[in-house]
Amino acid sequence: MDSMEKQAKIKVILLEEDIPGARLPRENVEECTVTQLRRWLLCRGAKTSGKKSELVKRFVHIPYLVTHEKCLFTCSIQTKINNR
Repeated sequence: MDSMEKQAKIKVILLEEDIPGARLPRENVEECTVTQLRRWLLCRGAKTSGKKSELVKRFVHIPYLVTHEKCLFTCSIQTKINNR
């Protein structure tokens, strides 16, 4: 590595607002469409197949912590910074 280059780590946190479909458009989960429920479950890494009643059951079983904190993904990105 060139002496002018440095390694930098950047922490990226994605919130519900950053990901389309990560927030349900209705307060009552029963009023959501199957497509909306599948997208919401997909954003949380849950199984997305099945009938609407199965999707609603999965919605209920997603840990409260995940939906309460509204933080879906955290990752670190390593990059090179050129100081010239």
